[in-house]
Amino acid sequence: ALRLADYEVEEFASGEEFLRALAGHPPEVASVDVHMPGMSGFDVGARLRALHVRVPLIFITASDDATLDRAAGAAGAVCLLRKP
Repeated sequence: ALRLADYEVEEFASGEEFLRALAGHPPEVASVDVHMPGMSGFDVGARLRALHVRVPLIFITASDDATLDRAAGAAGAVCLLRKP
């Protein structure tokens, strides 16, 4: 959907791959799944903060756990989107 709206989109297989790609050019915004193999979306957010990389984060989850809303906010999320 973002590509159809003429946004430049890059996809990464993991949080680690995404973080390695930052050296060249940090994105204007990133969407990360809360539950990913390896690093979680929250781990990615913490690593970005540790690297002093300021990227707005959109967290995505299929979980309906209400505690994720607070955790996403504490992790600096712009928003938490729930997948159907």
